[in-house]
Amino acid sequence: MADALVRRQVAAADAVSERDIRNAQPALTGYVGLLTLISCFILARGEHAFTGRDGYLMACAVIFFVMALCDGLLFRVYRQPDVGPLTCANAFTRRSFALLAYKGAGLAGSALILWGAYSFLPLYADTWYRTTFAALLVWLPAAAPVVLLYIVVFHFLAEDRDDGLAAFGRACLTFGAQGDPAKVRDHMLGLAIKGFFVPIMVGFGIGDWNRLSATPFSITDFRGFYEIGYQLLLLVDVCFGTIGYLCGFRLLNAHVRFPERTPGGWLFCIICYVPFWQLINRNYLSYSDGIVWGTVFAENSVHYVIWGSAILLLMTVYALSTVSFGYRFSNLTYRGLVCSGPYRFARHPAYLSKNLSYWMIEIPVLGTSLGSAVGGTLALLLVNGIYYMRARYEERCCLQHEDYRIYHARFDRGAPTLG
Repeated sequence: MADALVRRQVAAADAVSERDIRNAQPALTGYVGLLTLISCFILARGEHAFTGRDGYLMACAVIFFVMALCDGLLFRVYRQPDVGPLTCANAFTRRSFALLAYKGAGLAGSALILWGAYSFLPLYADTWYRTTFAALLVWLPAAAPVVLLYIVVFHFLAEDRDDGLAAFGRACLTFGAQGDPAKVRDHMLGLAIKGFFVPIMVGFGIGDWNRLSATPFSITDFRGFYEIGYQLLLLVDVCFGTIGYLCGFRLLNAHVRFPERTPGGWLFCIICYVPFWQLINRNYLSYSDGIVWGTVFAENSVHYVIWGSAILLLMTVYALSTVSFGYRFSNLTYRGLVCSGPYRFARHPAYLSKNLSYWMIEIPVLGTSLGSAVGGTLALLLVNGIYYMRARYEERCCLQHEDYRIYHARFDRGAPTLG
């Protein structure tokens, strides 16, 4: 069915530009956020602001606020079609207040589920996760009223008030007897996505931010430049990932249209993250035997600089792919089309650049023995296969939306860029 829908979009796709896809993430917003991130990081390194345990999340809040202002004032994303009509008509009726009460119940039920998961699942008893939760709880007194105010205000502004949160609340209050099953399912899937990824992104972000903001940058040769540059690019990626998972405001057209609903899509995504990836990589798909690119070339030689620069270029593409989402980044969901930055030239630039960097960093074909070389090469090929399947499932999920079908059709016609 999706293929038929794609074919129906082909003729129109040739004449479509980025501006014609009205739900697309504005290209400028992510770069504004990147400049804000750089500014916050410079202030943190100078110990002027954004330091300590709360510094990272404070920086993320500022970056989000600046991007939201850019989207709201310059691009008026609240007028994009997926936001839906904004009207106060029938806002203060009995049904409207009933739906608001259901949303309150849905919010309480969601919080209770997350609390139960974080309290009783053995994974979250780890000290690393506990430290992350402690950092998040500091922000709860400030964030909770803002979220509640937003839910109430947007409820009365939106024409369609019977959303997934209301359906889940109705299901909670009636023990599953009422509530649209499809909406309840999608809400639960979205909750699982946020519940799984938020602690991971925040935990890695806090660690990277505090370490890099306090580490003296002594760049006396290319090796020093490479090591600092590589870590900073990973910090950019995790920072925008954190903002994406924490923020999902429909008024900014950053809400989840629909989550991934297939077991295969979840499988190929989740296994790429902690704690699953460490187990799989260490026990089944280990492709490194200690020979990495830095040991192959003479340090600071011409070949060393060229090879290391190519890796940094790939990682730059990877980081800019996440930046292009602005505050819409999220695995296992469709939250609006991104067709700017690296996505002008490839449908999956992050996966492509990341997997190429694996080959250039580890160089498994140069194993210490023939068996090691063959085993490492096959293992990395299997890793590439995991990302290929992950990309295929993501496309299948995103093709449910007309915007992505138009974007997808441009590549099939051999015209990868929009505009």
